[in-house]
Amino acid sequence: MPRLITLVVFLFAFAPQQRSTPRPAAASPPAHITHVELQVSKLSRIDGKFHWKISNHNNVSVYAYSTYLWGPALHLRRMRDADIFETTPTEKAGGGCPDNYQPPLMLQIPPNDYREGDFEDPAIKELSSSSIAFRIAIGPEPTRISQALYRVVKDCRQNPFDVLYDWATILESPPVPAGQ
Repeated sequence: MPRLITLVVFLFAFAPQQRSTPRPAAASPPAHITHVELQVSKLSRIDGKFHWKISNHNNVSVYAYSTYLWGPALHLRRMRDADIFETTPTEKAGGGCPDNYQPPLMLQIPPNDYREGDFEDPAIKELSSSSIAFRIAIGPEPTRISQALYRVVKDCRQNPFDVLYDWATILESPPVPAGQ
């Protein structure tokens, strides 16, 4: 019997081994982020700018997709009641890499803190409605999204804006009267 065990161990030692590459865990969609507030103030049609403030009322940092946060907008959505300046994709686009894709910049908003800045866009001087709103994307820790975007841009088989859309929670400010 000991010879049989030795033979079995010997055979397993030299048998061709099947190598398996571990599959990465499927990326779970991020939790919807709450307790973050977006405000717009100091709108100036003459100067073509307004002031924004993002307040994080969470106990963890959140990150704002900030490539277009200071303007101009990625997209301007003209609605009946408000012109909405979008700094993020708000729907899936499909396709490959668009010509206007720029590497993502992320702005960290620490727990129970805020960040603010001025958004400038020539389209503010030519508003078509009586008020404006501002849309941004926020999300959790950005390492995973940055790695995913790197892979997507390298392959160019998927639109990187779709990856951002899947990662983000979209925030919209309350409408602000257009005034002067």
